[in-house]
Amino acid sequence: MLSNFCLPKADPRISVELKREDKYYADQTHAASIFINSIGAALSIIFSLGAVIGAMITMYAAAANRTTEIAAMRALGFKRRNILAAFLIESILISFAGGIMGLIAASFLQLVSVPLLNEAINQTLYTSVRRGVRPQTVDKAH
Repeated sequence: MLSNFCLPKADPRISVELKREDKYYADQTHAASIFINSIGAALSIIFSLGAVIGAMITMYAAAANRTTEIAAMRALGFKRRNILAAFLIESILISFAGGIMGLIAASFLQLVSVPLLNEAINQTLYTSVRRGVRPQTVDKAH
């Protein structure tokens, strides 16, 4: 009976690749995540340069505001080298204190997850399924 039944031949131009849902979405959003990471890196570099320039301006203003202190130290007999060393040690100690506080604050960021595209896609699929939009099934018998 099956000899009279003609089965279609497989088309070699069509291929099927099975993937888990999370792998499929990760593959779909790979290019967009590279783009977002590139923009993030570029913005980080730009803002870092701005922060360095801002720190230089602040340090210059701080030194300009302390001219009376520098003059008093010079009047007491301190050499330029000693005054410079005192200011450098002070700035290094303040920098280390700020760095340690920043390290402590940043260490809590590992507890934060910020999903971007994958969460947006999953939310879109979830809301569309809740509204009754369902993907076509391959096997209608089940």
